[in-house]
Amino acid sequence: MDQAAAAMLESNEEFRKQFDRNSATFHNGDPTPVGVGGKQLPKGLEGERLDWENLPEAPPAEPEDFGPEVERLMAKRNAVGDFKKAIEAVCKPIDNILKLQAGEQTPTTPALIEKQQKAKLAAVSALEAFLSIFSDDEERKQLIESIAVEAKGEFASREAYGDFLLRMKRHQSAQFNAQKSLLQDIKKAKQEYKAAKAAEQPPEEKN
Repeated sequence: MDQAAAAMLESNEEFRKQFDRNSATFHNGDPTPVGVGGKQLPKGLEGERLDWENLPEAPPAEPEDFGPEVERLMAKRNAVGDFKKAIEAVCKPIDNILKLQAGEQTPTTPALIEKQQKAKLAAVSALEAFLSIFSDDEERKQLIESIAVEAKGEFASREAYGDFLLRMKRHQSAQFNAQKSLLQDIKKAKQEYKAAKAAEQPPEEKN
């Protein structure tokens, strides 16, 4: 074994001894237990503050203003995302109702079905709230109305519900794609806003 390899092994051995409780060099010979919870400072930092939890928080940074068009697009994108979730929420209680109807009937089954019926109507009501949010969007308004009518009705079989669920998945996918498209619109609008602001600056202020 050459000298460099021997030195490396010796250094490694000394390092390991610092973590061996049976070694005289455990924690560099200091038997004081290591404090937890931020209440004890390491050696050499005794003059620092211990009440780090009570340090004042930095104020949140003000969001950058990109103008009303970006705000409008961001609000629409958020609404589309919430709409996508509302479509999904309608399906769950319908699925539960069909499972209860197809399963073993017990004295509590009617009450459980009634509970899910109420949950379904609440989900449909939440979906219909988007009619006012998308008041200028005829395509989405028609979609909301058609989903609401079908969801309020009864499904004759799980096959019929399966067809409904498949269509709901497609609608959700369409809203997801709309979100992606709106994100690109937001990025473009931000760039245009920055360019317009830069053009408004006097020549000597431009970087």
